[in-house]
Amino acid sequence: MDRAVAALQSHGVVVEKFYYGDRSFTWADIVTAATGAHFLLYMGHGVYWGGPCTQPTLVGGFYLGPNQFVHPDRIRSDLNGRMAPGAVVILSHACFSAGQSGCDPSGSPSQEEAARRVQMYAAPFVDIGLKAYFANNYFQSAENYVDRILADPATRKTAGEIFKDTFPNDPGKFRDLSYPTPGYDLWLNGETGAWHHAFVGIPSYRFTADLCELTPLPEVLTFTYSLATDVLRPPGRTVTPTALYCPLTWTAVRSGDWFTSTSTSGRTPTDGIRVQPLTTVLSRYAARRYTGTVTVTVTDPPGTVNGVQRVTVTVDVGWPRLGGLPPVLTFTYFISGSTLLPPAHAISLRNVGSDDPLAWTALRSGTWFTFAPASGTTPQTLWLTPTLLPTAPVTLTGRLTVTVVSPTGTLSPTQPILLTLRAVSQASWHAYLPCVFRHR
Repeated sequence: MDRAVAALQSHGVVVEKFYYGDRSFTWADIVTAATGAHFLLYMGHGVYWGGPCTQPTLVGGFYLGPNQFVHPDRIRSDLNGRMAPGAVVILSHACFSAGQSGCDPSGSPSQEEAARRVQMYAAPFVDIGLKAYFANNYFQSAENYVDRILADPATRKTAGEIFKDTFPNDPGKFRDLSYPTPGYDLWLNGETGAWHHAFVGIPSYRFTADLCELTPLPEVLTFTYSLATDVLRPPGRTVTPTALYCPLTWTAVRSGDWFTSTSTSGRTPTDGIRVQPLTTVLSRYAARRYTGTVTVTVTDPPGTVNGVQRVTVTVDVGWPRLGGLPPVLTFTYFISGSTLLPPAHAISLRNVGSDDPLAWTALRSGTWFTFAPASGTTPQTLWLTPTLLPTAPVTLTGRLTVTVVSPTGTLSPTQPILLTLRAVSQASWHAYLPCVFRHR
């Protein structure tokens, strides 16, 4: 373990050691030290809870010294949310952790039993969000894991590749097995009676906690511009680059002549980029969508993760237009059963051309129906209800006309809806459908 500690320190990692016999400590001390930690390394006895050693009911946890056992559930509860995102656990020479134990007779355990043990041992670490669990029973394995996890960023490999590169990996003995958590795999390398190398985690995960990272910027900034009112919504947007682990210096380059972006350079976390569409330019454009980009590039430090990101900027230029109105609405009244279908019609009035609210009024032609409200502002629902129900078969017609009164320049500002009420003597029909209930 000292070699693994030295490897961590050589990469600039601050290490706190809990060696039995060197100092007095409790599990609570380890939990405190684990706050924000990226690595948890353990070399010691494996622990089983119930059942015979060769077929334990549960395995997992730590042995810290006489009468100091840490149950897997305590790992779940005490370390949940405490370690850093992307943390890694490495277990060395701990019985059961890689599948094998010191009490197994020759020729055992089977692959199935080894996988069961590894899954149980890794479970609390996966449950609290750790990305990789390595278990190996060979000397220097922990050191090798550390050096590969923290290798030069230009050549750094994924967790799955690191497992396959670490002794005693044998491609002919590799076992790709399933793990119940989505995105995680369980891998063994060995054979019946000799399981000393195991991995549980996200094979594609690459450790980046020691690297600067530009956090994801918004993928798209959207605007709308009304040619009728010369109104831009929103008036502008600000993108503020942020970083993980260290401050970054960045530049921003705009592509598109219908907006400005300032600043063109800055430093996290204080500086931002203001994106401002130009209404003087957009007022001369035809009604359609226009697209541009802002590309943010980290210039210092080099090698920053996600150091180049592109934000798409769009603006929808349009005239307001009244939409959502049907050309015809029909009612049917069954005289014998005094049934009106439908009892009323709801009309959704909305602007389908821009974000401008449309002020509208409505007038009717016909006295057999009412409508409400008589005026309003989009988006709004207008209700039509027949009030004069005939006692003899007849067809009544009418019209409702909706007119936009502002803003001027609205397309299709006046729209009529033809209305029909058919009164029929026959009884209304009924359709009976099966109903299925599911008891839970």
